[in-house]
Amino acid sequence: MNSNMFFLLGAKDPEMIGIEEILTELNLEFEYATVSGVQCNPTNAYQADNILPKGKNYVFIECRHIVKSGISIDHHNENDYGYSLNYSKFLDASSIGQLFKFLVKNNIAEAKENLALSITYEIDSAEDDFYFLDNQWLLNIDNYAIIIPEHIVTMSAIDHCLSDAYKGLCLGVNSKNIFREQVNGIGKKFNLDKKSLSYKIKQYNYYLKNNNTSNIIDLTDINLGIGYSLDYLLLRELSLYSNKSIAIKTKNDKFEENYKLMLIGLSYIQVSNFLKESKYESFNLSNVFGVPARGYAGGIIKR
Repeated sequence: MNSNMFFLLGAKDPEMIGIEEILTELNLEFEYATVSGVQCNPTNAYQADNILPKGKNYVFIECRHIVKSGISIDHHNENDYGYSLNYSKFLDASSIGQLFKFLVKNNIAEAKENLALSITYEIDSAEDDFYFLDNQWLLNIDNYAIIIPEHIVTMSAIDHCLSDAYKGLCLGVNSKNIFREQVNGIGKKFNLDKKSLSYKIKQYNYYLKNNNTSNIIDLTDINLGIGYSLDYLLLRELSLYSNKSIAIKTKNDKFEENYKLMLIGLSYIQVSNFLKESKYESFNLSNVFGVPARGYAGGIIKR
């Protein structure tokens, strides 16, 4: 692998941890983006001001640096490669999928060895980079193809289009196992026993099941804590699993004055309309964002 590469990572969420693990397996140099010495959050990840090592080829994953130029791997913003791609292209669109392709094409031999990849030579050279054949995903590399490991496929679906993955729309992804694996991962992250985890799930299921509206369920009165908290991750997971659209509010860090509105599990049209109108209910919003193909949107709630 190119030893001159340096990877800068954006906000630390469950999917970014998966990216971190891949880079670690390949012994590649990386660090998380920071702003004024503090690890970045989703809002300020594109104003990173780390002191980066000189003479490196920079790869920015879901972040940008205020000065340095480099390769961008992302799917959150309108100019990103994966932004407009839907569930049918989830591997190509997701940050994990983009990174996997980038690493393999830069040094197939080392990636194959360290990531324990398998190669098949029976391919159609006319296929796209990523394609589905014989119930498995492949990455087209000239006259041969790499079999994409199942955990990379699953992480890519979760990363790019979790709601559609739950609906069974992502080829090669076992939608029935996603919720169990996601919830177990959340429990391990917060060192929560099964009884406590089950109680939390029942608590949030109550909120969702007792709201039969086809519109967005307003749960902005719930205190979800800061960042990717236990409550935030569980409620997000349950809403997508239940195919319910929700509105919640959270903070990126304890120093932030304003709350951030998050709209989760929306349709393409709902996100598009929100971006045009830049409003939700009576909230006064700024820095509005959203990705129609991924079903989420939001903005900063101004006081």
